[in-house]
Amino acid sequence: MAEWFVRSDTSHSGMRNGQSYASAWGGWSEIVWGTSGVNTGDTLYICGAHIYTSVIALGNVTGVTIRGDHSSESGSLSFRGNNIYFNVNRSSTTVEALTITSENRCIVPGGTPMTGFSIKNCTLNGSSFPCIEFLSINTWGWVNTTIDGNTFNGGVGGGAGAAISWWPQSAVNTYHENLKITNNTFNGCSAAQGVIVLLATPTSAPTVHIYDLEVSGNTFINCGGAAIKAYVPKTGQNKGVKIYGNKINNQKRVGDLGGGIVVGGFIQTDTSDFGQNVIENNVADGLEGTTGFANIMYGSYIIRHNSAKNIASVIYDGCGLLFDHGADGCIAYGNYLENLVGPADFTAGAGIGIIYEATNITCYGNVIKNCHMGVFYGNQTSGRVSSIFNNTFINCDLAGIHGNPTTFPADSNFCKNNIFTAKNPGAFDIRYDSGSWNQESNNVFFGFKSGTQALNASSLNINPDLDPNYRPHSSKVKRTGAYLGGKDYYGKQFYNTPNIGAVEDVTNTPRYTFRYR
Repeated sequence: MAEWFVRSDTSHSGMRNGQSYASAWGGWSEIVWGTSGVNTGDTLYICGAHIYTSVIALGNVTGVTIRGDHSSESGSLSFRGNNIYFNVNRSSTTVEALTITSENRCIVPGGTPMTGFSIKNCTLNGSSFPCIEFLSINTWGWVNTTIDGNTFNGGVGGGAGAAISWWPQSAVNTYHENLKITNNTFNGCSAAQGVIVLLATPTSAPTVHIYDLEVSGNTFINCGGAAIKAYVPKTGQNKGVKIYGNKINNQKRVGDLGGGIVVGGFIQTDTSDFGQNVIENNVADGLEGTTGFANIMYGSYIIRHNSAKNIASVIYDGCGLLFDHGADGCIAYGNYLENLVGPADFTAGAGIGIIYEATNITCYGNVIKNCHMGVFYGNQTSGRVSSIFNNTFINCDLAGIHGNPTTFPADSNFCKNNIFTAKNPGAFDIRYDSGSWNQESNNVFFGFKSGTQALNASSLNINPDLDPNYRPHSSKVKRTGAYLGGKDYYGKQFYNTPNIGAVEDVTNTPRYTFRYR
């Protein structure tokens, strides 16, 4: 496990064997690879500011670490010209603590296939293409890839994503397995599709897939497009996804597109210790574009304990939770969504707390504040069912519940034990554009005008008297609905008969006796 050194030119020494900083190789072309030089298990220190006008690549060795943080002199790579980048084309390669600046891509990981690539604690300054691009070339795949602790600056995504991109659009065999994108910071990275984009299309080969994807602990600041997009438009083509602990601030739209998280195609993984498909504990403030906070498609996911506010679209969607094409068996609870805006009319379908265009969706214990509509049932077909209970929707300015003309069937979408409050007296409690609906019950609608159908006899139109924690204090609201199980917004179990709304009746909480040994 030797240490080797390369500097940017030959001026430092006439004897350049790479064995020390003083005798470092003079430029990338002087590096010796293999048994006489950099070999498996070795570390190569890049020292000084290197400028290249052609692609540089590794020699025919695996298991090398490339670093830019030697104490003698920090290192950087700059690439000038079209299609010029660092070709990291060997398995078990680690690139660490290095600054890379490019007029095109910064890094292209080769993938024939490639196992064990890591890029850690680097600074990547992008330009006209993604900072890291996984090229969609037939037979290219990546297994056990880690992108951790890096800072991405700029990048406009000539491919799909501004910072990290993989976008197979034709019938080539390409894939990712066990990809971790963690603890990175993205500054001003903007592209129409998004920042982190792992995106297949209907024309992609059926072998294209993502298995065991983790995107966690990242920070997005002043970026554009969707922050995170992991999507294959077919249920079951992907397996295993965890998106958690990310912070998204001031995510601007590019055209009409943009927002928080798009996920699609994932079923449960076969990997025993990976866990459930979850989108959890993410925090967002300022999301523009049709994605809204989360656009959920094709597959089953748990969406819980996320917080997002100031969500906007200029055309349609841009909602809190959009359960879209192919979503089946999803559960959402404990989410807080605030300030959802867009065109203020019933046809746009923007600025909505929760939209259902999917199957077997369960939502409870969520708080949604300041929106056009609390719940929208759209584009329903036979077999699409949902259960919405014990949520609180505050300040709805168009309607509490809206169903469009294609909503079907009327008895398959259950909406119970929720609180809806109106922002203005012109808002409808329930507006169905055609037909009627008989599965609304035990809800509170306060401040609305009557919509297209009468409320269920069990529903109320009184003031729930919410406190700052969104708990109702009206005696008529407490414990009026049937027990539906689950947890409330605060993560507490519902016991016995719950309060209406995203809360728990603490008087019914069992008392526990703790014994210490």
